[in-house]
Amino acid sequence: LDDLPSRPFIIGYVRAYANLLGLDGDAAVSRFKADVPDESEPLRAPVGVRREADPRFGLILICGLLVVGAIGLWNVAQRAMAKDEPRAQVAQATAAAVPAPITSVSGSAGDGSVPLGAPLPAPVESTTPEPYKTPGLDDAAANGGSADAASAASKARAVALAEAGGFVDVAHIAALGSPFKAKGVIHGAAATDSSGVVLLARKPASLTVRGADGSIYFSRWMAAGESFRAPRTAGLVADVSDPALFDVYTGGVLTGRLTATQTALAKLVKPAV
Repeated sequence: LDDLPSRPFIIGYVRAYANLLGLDGDAAVSRFKADVPDESEPLRAPVGVRREADPRFGLILICGLLVVGAIGLWNVAQRAMAKDEPRAQVAQATAAAVPAPITSVSGSAGDGSVPLGAPLPAPVESTTPEPYKTPGLDDAAANGGSADAASAASKARAVALAEAGGFVDVAHIAALGSPFKAKGVIHGAAATDSSGVVLLARKPASLTVRGADGSIYFSRWMAAGESFRAPRTAGLVADVSDPALFDVYTGGVLTGRLTATQTALAKLVKPAV
């Protein structure tokens, strides 16, 4: 037994020889365990096995050392270049900061004062934008609160502005009051559950409709021609990326466009006559 390897290998040898001789391998192993109790000896290498080092380990070690050395050299070169750059920058800044020589100075020889020239103008102050004004509010106030009279005054003023050369969407003014025609997919509520307000995207833009508690009721990047039919749910607010890209249809006819990025849909509902 002293010339054999550790006990687990010996048990394997006993079973293998017993099976080779046509005997019961398990019975032979049981008898061997009974005749030779386990003394908890440390494991010894099996007979005929020679340990050899992996040749790849040395190659990997050499490559690792080369990589570490290259990184170290690169860091040293970078630090040397970084030390030279501030010196060059300081030299350039010093040369630029040297003032031009004064060739002549005009002044009164009696009091010894020298004019330094006119003072520089004060910097331009930042201006605040004009406060937002609700479109049509002035027209409604001037016409006693009549919405129809305010709309007519707004159209007349827009046409006059267009004739004078100002920029205005005359085609949109002429289309006010035209019936709604679906030009794409209609999202939102069914026609029977609608509040009568439809938002039509003239060009691709985002539309998000939130409830009174801030929860999102509808959110989509609207393609040109797609529309959203608002339900009767109270407290809904429409949040758009560009209000000028959404036409508002109320009661089946075009009544205008959105004027703000956030608009309460209840304000767009046409009041009952």
